[in-house]
Amino acid sequence: MSPSCAPIVLFVYNRPHHTAETIAALQANDLSLHSDLIVFSDGPKKPEHAKNVQAVRNLLDNITGFKSVEIRASEQNNG
Repeated sequence: MSPSCAPIVLFVYNRPHHTAETIAALQANDLSLHSDLIVFSDGPKKPEHAKNVQAVRNLLDNITGFKSVEIRASEQNNG
């Protein structure tokens, strides 16, 4: 019987290196394969942030190692 785990919620913005490190740390957890991951990706606040926001979203497209992965990407910045 697999354990019942609360979902993991991750909020990301425009820091691809930090996002990659956080995802790797979560994946290393023994219960990650039994956990749902929900990621909220905010839209760029300024045009110059768009490149890094997109880099973060590219990382999100390839996440594995969880029971399920749900990405909620906003086109506008919600603060």
